[in-house]
Amino acid sequence: MKHYVLLLLCCLHSVGGWGQVNFIKNPSFEQYDSCPDNKRQIFHAHYWTGIDSVYRYDSGLICMPDYLNTCMALGAFSVPHGLGNFFHYPHSGNGMAAEGMYSDTPQNNPRYYLMGRLRKPLSNGHVYCLTFYVALAQCCGFACNRIGAYFDNGSIDTAGNSRCGNPLTEYMPQVYEPSVIRNAQSWNDSTTWTKIEGSLLADGSEKYITIGNFFTNAQTTILTTFNPGYIEAYYLIDDISVIESGTLAHAGNDTTIVRGDSLYIGEEAVPNVWYKDSLGQHILVDSTAGGIWIKPDTTTTYVVKLTLCGVVTWDSIKVTVVPVGINNIKANESILLYPNPTENQLNITNAPSGTNIKVYDVVGRLIYSAVMHSNQESINTSAWERGTYFVELVLPDGSREVRKVVK
Repeated sequence: MKHYVLLLLCCLHSVGGWGQVNFIKNPSFEQYDSCPDNKRQIFHAHYWTGIDSVYRYDSGLICMPDYLNTCMALGAFSVPHGLGNFFHYPHSGNGMAAEGMYSDTPQNNPRYYLMGRLRKPLSNGHVYCLTFYVALAQCCGFACNRIGAYFDNGSIDTAGNSRCGNPLTEYMPQVYEPSVIRNAQSWNDSTTWTKIEGSLLADGSEKYITIGNFFTNAQTTILTTFNPGYIEAYYLIDDISVIESGTLAHAGNDTTIVRGDSLYIGEEAVPNVWYKDSLGQHILVDSTAGGIWIKPDTTTTYVVKLTLCGVVTWDSIKVTVVPVGINNIKANESILLYPNPTENQLNITNAPSGTNIKVYDVVGRLIYSAVMHSNQESINTSAWERGTYFVELVLPDGSREVRKVVK
């Protein structure tokens, strides 16, 4: 059972709305400026650093968590082999972070703290659900508990500069895991991850998240592992999300694509589980990625399950697949859309009054909706991004047309 320092479920604030909004930037470490080529390079991952962002060296230690990515060349920190350090792939995608959470050697106590900036400050009085995943590296001689997250205004960034690598015991994480996490079952276990989850009540000052073990060695429970020669508890970290409690599952708006095209649904690192609906049965598609790329050959309904701190909600999206050469589905050749490609204005002519117009981008977001009150309509496209769009026309008689438009 998880321990929450601030467990105020009786005061949950429901946003009552659709769509997951993950407050973490680059939550699964996919965005980076250059591929890491050594340890202690979390600063290559966009929006992430260690708490000692000014001083990286102190007493011979480097106070930076590691950044690991499948782009790394074979070496001590390459993914997934790590030359004996670990054998894990990321929980999702290609990137992940890693840091020491415990060591039994007093002169070498590698407590490094992973720090990232939120998309925007949390709101005072609102409750949020934090979720992230950790995996113990196979090289470790110890597994530990007390792994958690501390939220603040960023002042923690200056606290550890004078004692790099030591526990920051003056900070109490709002969420932490009281159980020892020893998920790696063997040297070649490359798939097992453990979810850490808990609720926090925001006071409005929270702009940053810092992940680590904030407790002393005496306060930390440890277990030995199958590699007793390595005196550290070193954990991989991936897929971090902070989502307001009461947020509902949202698969996206029903949309239409051309056979052979791909579509991204969901949101990165949200704790979603995706299914395909087949004759009323849910067939698992992905249980790790918050958002997924799909490429259905036929019209398919996808179902998403969102679990936020024990609260489960569901939603679905119907993806209609039309044949390549979209003009062959037109029921009314007289309906014209021009110019195509378009620049600032898209004209629709010869469609009957009462026709319902919906325009979707390539990821299924509805960007325009209107009902025609005459046989022609002009749409201002000047604010549209460059790319491909689908214009769906539902005529008053129920017939339907889909046209592809490029800007």
